[in-house]
Amino acid sequence: MKNEMRRGLLQRCTAALFGTLGLLAGMLVIPAEAQAATELPGGKANWVVSVGGLEIPENNNYRNWVRLGYYTFQAGGTVTTDFWTWNQRDSPLRVPAVTGANCGAPVPTCDIRTVDGFGSAASKGFRGTYSYAPQNRLVITWTKDKSGAALAEPLTESWVLEPTLLAGGGVARMRSSNYYAEQFDATVPGPVDAFSDYGATFGIGYGSNASLGTSSRVPIEQLLTTPEYRTEKYKGSFITANNGVVRREGTGGDWTFSGEGTGASNPSKPWQACAGEAECLGYLQPGTSCKPQGGNDSKNRVRYLAETGTGRQNTEEYWCESLLGSSGKTCYTHNSHPRPMLQVIDDAGRFQGWVGVEAFTHVDTREKEQKETAEWKGYYWGVFDMVSVSQLQPKLSAAGTVRAFQLAHGNSGVNDGTLNWGPRSVSFAGTNRAVSGCRKVEVTAMTPNGLSDRATTPKVCAGASSPFSGTVTIDVPGGPSRVQVTYLASDNGTEPTAPKYTMLCSRSGCAYTSYQEPTPNFRVQYGQSHALGELNWSERSATFSGNNHVASGCRYVELIASAPNGTSDRRTSSPLCVGMEADNTRPFAGSIGLSDVEGGAGHVDIRYLEPVTGAAPRVLDTATCTRNGCV
Repeated sequence: MKNEMRRGLLQRCTAALFGTLGLLAGMLVIPAEAQAATELPGGKANWVVSVGGLEIPENNNYRNWVRLGYYTFQAGGTVTTDFWTWNQRDSPLRVPAVTGANCGAPVPTCDIRTVDGFGSAASKGFRGTYSYAPQNRLVITWTKDKSGAALAEPLTESWVLEPTLLAGGGVARMRSSNYYAEQFDATVPGPVDAFSDYGATFGIGYGSNASLGTSSRVPIEQLLTTPEYRTEKYKGSFITANNGVVRREGTGGDWTFSGEGTGASNPSKPWQACAGEAECLGYLQPGTSCKPQGGNDSKNRVRYLAETGTGRQNTEEYWCESLLGSSGKTCYTHNSHPRPMLQVIDDAGRFQGWVGVEAFTHVDTREKEQKETAEWKGYYWGVFDMVSVSQLQPKLSAAGTVRAFQLAHGNSGVNDGTLNWGPRSVSFAGTNRAVSGCRKVEVTAMTPNGLSDRATTPKVCAGASSPFSGTVTIDVPGGPSRVQVTYLASDNGTEPTAPKYTMLCSRSGCAYTSYQEPTPNFRVQYGQSHALGELNWSERSATFSGNNHVASGCRYVELIASAPNGTSDRRTSSPLCVGMEADNTRPFAGSIGLSDVEGGAGHVDIRYLEPVTGAAPRVLDTATCTRNGCV
């Protein structure tokens, strides 16, 4: 736990709460002084809890961690926890929980995997005390490790203990104060109502008086056969750290296990039980957000649930069928989503959902088996709950298509920005208020395959305030998957060009991206051949990565970085011809820049080339990228 438990980490601008202070203040029902120190939290002794130290990567150099386990409270004011934990820097891998799970067609027969270590008993733990504080706070202080040895320093957590019991009084809930925030902003000096003093930033837990042993675990197959389970929707919140941002997403959905029940989205596609002795289910979920990959246009998501270990342990795994490409394989063995989970059981022994974590390594798809990469931004880390909608009433992300964003530099800013997502376009609006210098807003729509559209507002200078609106459009099915909103500034009245604040938005919401340089996508193509990738800018250089796919002939990519004074730097990928790779696709990567030039490159030109014997290569397509995007 040394890498994950770093006192003072929260003082380095971690994720913080927006817009819920009024709600929390209104939740005070029982005065803290009226609660005896020996009173069990919510009257419940046994809890399943998910905790994570999830931060914007630049803050902690990708040392995100997650922890999943049990909290057991005693009436005398003491508490213990036994848990599993995974740290991003340890690159934990996927391992089989069930081998060859046969759930019947159309679900593919594959291994169901979990994260390494979850199949055994929890090996780590703490011992400590608990007390109560104002505003429904449950304060836990860990003072000893699992063996009873004293910790070098106490570790403290401050939970919001919700005053209303759930599931007819059979379940209590506690959470970090920011767990239900719609967006997180790392510029706020320290989080509102800090969750811990040792680097834990988010948490969710559910408690009851049911046993934590295996006897309380509801068999997976009963989710299909018990009426109250088979027709229930299970949803919740998912706080993730991925690709340079921390955001709040949703878990579960409108499906039910049987396809029956009010509003079920899968009446003809129920979950299916495994054949044989393994307790597991499989589901081929249609019409999802999965994207075409390598000639495979399937929109299906393959999902599995299985029992593993003892106690209340379950595991989930899911992956997009399109990731198989044109390989002809049945099972995807690389970057699936394995999720260790613990069942939420109420006082009456009824199943009410799960708490869980996501902690998977990004794997090099060029390798036949798992081989972790150092591409940390591809790793996916999160804490979540996925619980009964009718009984545990999870607070879900805001409905609708309008997402809010804020921009700031100095005292200038946009604090009322909105993005309204349509099928193939996104309209934006807000008011730009400039206190000093000149400011403008740049909105860039992007798709995973490198398509983009950009709109820029007129500049607003010191003392002025101006509303703005517009639309960015990508006329392909699904439209823009992400929108990057950037605040451009100049302090001397010239045309604003320097990016000072960036938010990255999806249909799920917007998240501040530190400030790191934007990461524009690029795409160059000729016929059915194409190269797509991204540039990650630093002060004087940029790293690039992508994939070149050829449908005919030979193609390669050339990148040229140019500075205003005329100096340049050039990189080229190796030529790829049809038949040289099994799937006619080859990755390329490298670094390009002008380290000796103040400010580095002003732009990078990307050219898609066809080699010509005895002559200059033929230019098939071009794109030009600045630090704000590619066109």
